[in-house]
Amino acid sequence: MGNEATRTLEHYLRNASNTVHFLGADAGVNLFSEVLQDGKSIPGDAPDLVIIKDNIAVIIEHFEFDSFRVTRKGSTSRTEQARIEREQRLIPATPEGVVYHSKIQAPCSYRDYIANASRSFKEHYGRIATYRKNLLERGTISEEMIVKTLFLIDDVSPIGSIAVDCNNKTSQTVPVILAQSPEFLQVLSNSPHLDYVLCCSSAGSNEYIWFIDLAELPAY
Repeated sequence: MGNEATRTLEHYLRNASNTVHFLGADAGVNLFSEVLQDGKSIPGDAPDLVIIKDNIAVIIEHFEFDSFRVTRKGSTSRTEQARIEREQRLIPATPEGVVYHSKIQAPCSYRDYIANASRSFKEHYGRIATYRKNLLERGTISEEMIVKTLFLIDDVSPIGSIAVDCNNKTSQTVPVILAQSPEFLQVLSNSPHLDYVLCCSSAGSNEYIWFIDLAELPAY
């Protein structure tokens, strides 16, 4: 069995060439690595996943966000992608093949990037006590266990969240990384009931993975 949490972990961590970045002491990332490699994974709902090794349980809640404007109908990026897919399906096939071009016609910005990530984070943060309560009631964990909670945050912006480096004369693009965002780090500093965050994103063919141990937040 699997769900979005297990698929996201597999996608980003199955590639041995991917580096998991972190700052500060390595106690948290080492604990997570141990549990992830040797523990028993139990997918579910509220939370999405719990991994248990001996007397340690890591609760994992996964959510996605992107850098596009969100309206009452949801992400404008998803709305546009759905429109493009509908248009694509209406094009009749030919023996010669068909070339179709379109673009996502929706506003995106760093402001939307932060607003979307922060909004989703706060929604899930408010449910941490419920995640633990659910697992206790199901008998998945016990009061005697060491329980850590991790948010698995996946930036699913089309082509990734990138910006032009204005300090570089060649105007190269650089990835926008949630773990390097002062605004998001401020949100984390007010989140005492969360232990870890694993931020995953991509830009072009490159993937970026950052592990944040909230006990090491001053290092950021």
